[in-house]
Amino acid sequence: MQVEEFLDLCFKTYQLNHWWPGTSFEIAISAILVQNTNWKGAWKALRNLQQENLTVRPTKLIHIENSVLEQLIRPAGFFKRKSTTIKKLTYLWLKKKGMPTREELLSIKGIGTETADAISLYACNVPTIPIDVYTRRIWKRIPLTPGNPRNDDELRQILIHVTNEDIDSLKKAHAAFVEFGKEFCKKVPQCKACPLKNVCEATMKRNGDE
Repeated sequence: MQVEEFLDLCFKTYQLNHWWPGTSFEIAISAILVQNTNWKGAWKALRNLQQENLTVRPTKLIHIENSVLEQLIRPAGFFKRKSTTIKKLTYLWLKKKGMPTREELLSIKGIGTETADAISLYACNVPTIPIDVYTRRIWKRIPLTPGNPRNDDELRQILIHVTNEDIDSLKKAHAAFVEFGKEFCKKVPQCKACPLKNVCEATMKRNGDE
């Protein structure tokens, strides 16, 4: 199945506009908060920061006591590590006036490629796309074409190419993989309800083995 066909299906099925809400700085912070947790905990932690006006005043966030910040973001889990990462990101954010490069983001301990690409795309409007577990899983199971990407970098370049580097399309493409993955292509797949069950090689193989 062509990736364009998959994306077209998702664009028609899901509401993907403004999928990741918030200001640029809030999106950058929430990209850290959501690491290794669910969105429910991340949003609760972000709301705690918003209530203290820390997302609209980054300079205030820098000077807050670590112990206070840790308690505010506790609902997101891993709060000690994340508080350190958030402070380092805030320093960089102020220094670069809200436009840090991907390389600069990756230089911060606690920010890997998925988080750096999420911040770059959603907060800084840079034409890239985060490759997450849903993207890899869907691509492999169906599988999607073109190409047979050997790693995340190749997969990222394919998606950048098929979306013509369009920022809005890249945002919706990432959201599409997440939404479809959460609904159907879970770790334990929900094949019976999946609209792609008749073209998915993994589903057909599974049915043939039963």
